Amino acid sequence: MKYIYKIKELKLLVFLLISQAIFSQSVEGNVDNLPVHEYTLTIKKGMVNKAGKIVEGITVNGTIPGPVLEFTEGEYAVIYVKNEMTVETSVHWHGLLLPNFYDGVPYLTTPPIKPGTTFKYEFALNQSGTYWYHSHTMLQEQSGVYGSFVIKPKTPTLEYDKELVLMLSDWTNEKPHNVLRNLKRGNEWYSMKKGTSTPLNKVIRRGAFGAQLNFWRQRMEGADVADVYYPAFLINGEETIEYPEFNPGEKIRLRIIDGAASTSFWMTFGGSMPMLVSSDGLDVVSVSKNKTFIGVAETYDFIVTVPDDGKMEFRITAQDGSGQASAFIGKGKVIPAIDVTRPDKIGMMKKMAKMDMKMGAHALKFQPKKDERYKIKAEYGMQMGDMKDMNMSENSSIKEKTDHSKMNHSAMNMTKSVSKNKSSMQMKDATVKDSDIKMGEMAMFSEYNYDYLKSLKKTNYDKSLPVNEILLNLTGNMNRYIWSMNGVPLSEADNIKIKGGAVTRITFNNL
Repeated sequence: MKYIYKIKELKLLVFLLISQAIFSQSVEGNVDNLPVHEYTLTIKKGMVNKAGKIVEGITVNGTIPGPVLEFTEGEYAVIYVKNEMTVETSVHWHGLLLPNFYDGVPYLTTPPIKPGTTFKYEFALNQSGTYWYHSHTMLQEQSGVYGSFVIKPKTPTLEYDKELVLMLSDWTNEKPHNVLRNLKRGNEWYSMKKGTSTPLNKVIRRGAFGAQLNFWRQRMEGADVADVYYPAFLINGEETIEYPEFNPGEKIRLRIIDGAASTSFWMTFGGSMPMLVSSDGLDVVSVSKNKTFIGVAETYDFIVTVPDDGKMEFRITAQDGSGQASAFIGKGKVIPAIDVTRPDKIGMMKKMAKMDMKMGAHALKFQPKKDERYKIKAEYGMQMGDMKDMNMSENSSIKEKTDHSKMNHSAMNMTKSVSKNKSSMQMKDATVKDSDIKMGEMAMFSEYNYDYLKSLKKTNYDKSLPVNEILLNLTGNMNRYIWSMNGVPLSEADNIKIKGGAVTRITFNNL
């Protein structure tokens, strides 16, 4: 059997090398006039202390997170990645538009970087904005292989005095593989360690025992907000970090990246109201915004003004309220960020129990045959007729909206079309069977939405093009931490077919 795997690996590497050769020939004539900007990243293991204990981590150029890579739009990036570990590694450039061969997902687009070798990434930079890089090998990202990637525009689009990159992350003193093993055991050990569990006596005292039974039937312990216990959350590698070099009255562009392995955060600011100016590398219509939610892998840019009478606090609070980290910008007395209250998980369970959520055990019923795995299952999600009635506004925002008056309300439909994974927030647009439940009562879900994000340009597609609809039902077993799409795990999944010359709309239905 091992020889079969070796042959497959050899075939893949030959294919990738041929692809590289073809790509090199195709771009050679296009990059001669581009200014070349080079970096070298060295990945190796080292002992670090991020949460009160010295443990083994993986550093990039000796630090966690790795260095900020700064470029200007129109440059040609050449990045040498040296692997000084005894295991293979990789680097994926998250959000960058680049040739598939250099995308950095090992055994899929790019060869893995073998121990003791160096891999050369090279690509033209045809965009600007705030992005990041991280390992796509095993669980190395959790151990420290991540950093920021900043591309400044050829022509400035915003006015400010200085910049500051803030890389957010979570840290565990455990080996990441042990964390994953514990998650698959289906217990509440991590919730108990961080004080977010739902003890049965409290559940009964608040009249939520029926809701708890419903959760157990659906193979869930309690209302899920976050799964892993983290002894520390970090901003640029520290739980608390100071930036006294910024002077009163200066306008600072904060480039904020959620590089955490599994934690989404609430971001809050002290001082005057910050101005949100960019989302995932794209400039948006500027809007004053405090208490902003940032999901894993997202980036946001804010412009803040350093206070005249102190230093402003930028604070991140884990979504489940289990921890915080702070950065202080300026000098003098602290101007604190606003507090974020811990979510009421028992209250969440009671509300969710009233809804026909079609998740957990229900989702496990979704077992299509092999030739059905990517076909639409109307009884478990959106009707295609409903989707065709979606009303795309001329002034469509980055997060497209939906006209619910034209939708079939017979089942719960997750219909918010998003440009990236915001599954935990999509409940805002849910419709439910129980007419007694009003959306106003669903504060846990509906208090937050992305309507404030507006594109500077129209993002609606050419109406003359055919539309190819693809529905991906997000299924699995929450108790045993097993995940699938349309009832099919990744190990058994086939390719998703994308039609050329057509618009493809992919809807993620979170069961």
